[in-house]
Amino acid sequence: MKKIIECCVWSLAFLPLTSLAQQFEDTAGKDNERYLAVLFPKPEPAEGPASSRADVSYLTAARETLVTFSSQYVGLGYRYGGTSGAGFDCSGFTRHIFEQVGIALPHSSAAQANTGELVPEGEVQVGDLVFFKGGNRNSPRVGHVGMVCEVLPEGRFKIIHSTNHGGVMIEDPMQSAYFRPRFLFIRRVLK
Repeated sequence: MKKIIECCVWSLAFLPLTSLAQQFEDTAGKDNERYLAVLFPKPEPAEGPASSRADVSYLTAARETLVTFSSQYVGLGYRYGGTSGAGFDCSGFTRHIFEQVGIALPHSSAAQANTGELVPEGEVQVGDLVFFKGGNRNSPRVGHVGMVCEVLPEGRFKIIHSTNHGGVMIEDPMQSAYFRPRFLFIRRVLK
């Protein structure tokens, strides 16, 4: 008797699924997505504390991915217009590493300078983009970009970037005689 009851319970449990499946004509997989969407709906974005914890968790994981992934290229030579492991220019490098977290950046430092939001120097976070003037430090034009890979005490930070004089490297740009006078601003694209 117990087996008959268990069998009936299982049949009743799957009855809604079989009747649901009959509502969809599966012609060469045409309705698979609709069928799965009904069975496994995507959760609505939560509001409140749980949602903010998920956002923080995502940002933490994304920042770790950016740093870990970009660090593997330290020592790789500079390549004008480069966007791959064969060599990078500065914006090709930032573009390549941000693709790892699903963010598409344009391939020029000037265009990247128009993405995201401005960040005060004292509020810098890992993953922020830092922009500098190019070779002519008297020009206000963006000519170089790097990504913050480490936040140091007293508001300082290190960036990872691809330079034409050393390839992919990590340095504190505010301690650099070349980059300090060329510093322009910081932007956050990872939100």
